[in-house]
Amino acid sequence: MNAKEKILVFGGTKGVGRQYVDMAREKLYPASEVLVIARSENLLEDIQSQKESNSIEIKTKSLDISKEHEQEKALEIADEFDPTRVVYFIGGGPFGEFGQKKWSSHDWAYQVNFLFPAKLIHHHLKKNMTTVRQMIFLGSAIAESKADPKSASYSAAKHALLGLMKSVVEEGAFIDLRLFSPGYINTSLMPKADSLRSQGIKVFEPKEVAVELWKWQYEEDQNFHRIFR
Repeated sequence: MNAKEKILVFGGTKGVGRQYVDMAREKLYPASEVLVIARSENLLEDIQSQKESNSIEIKTKSLDISKEHEQEKALEIADEFDPTRVVYFIGGGPFGEFGQKKWSSHDWAYQVNFLFPAKLIHHHLKKNMTTVRQMIFLGSAIAESKADPKSASYSAAKHALLGLMKSVVEEGAFIDLRLFSPGYINTSLMPKADSLRSQGIKVFEPKEVAVELWKWQYEEDQNFHRIFR
């Protein structure tokens, strides 16, 4: 990349998000900055322990954005950091029959997969001026457009995120809003990769997904939604 960037990353401590942060170390123009907001202090410390390879600065902040008061702190930090790009990887939810799980588990899934992303988009759109030129959210080609039994709250939140972003884009939002929706990814949150592959289902490695997302963020694209499967 041939320009300085300031990228705000939500959830860049593992999986696709961590691969994205590692790519930022190698690919961003010197003097660029990355701020990673996530819950796990240990994983954030691991990011900080890695030596920067091309003079970019990576900062971290531990926040649990499933909690509303922490969400407000995150918005304040976002304003102070003043990013050019926001990339959101946080997601997940309970696995099991909907009625057998505690409501608090479903509420967590709604908060991190939809309600805070919606708040984040609203926060930046309501400003008269913002340096944020692009916001990218990680969707799910599996859960966002059809039933996903035993992942009902996760699926509902991803359905909602797709509907929100599609609607806001058609309103003519001045920020480049994008939803990147991969298929199955080989992480601890998904079913066993071997069992999926034995059924002929393609399973991506986190780095594959991160590479495609990284390329797409710099491409001119009239379609805000990229399905990768």
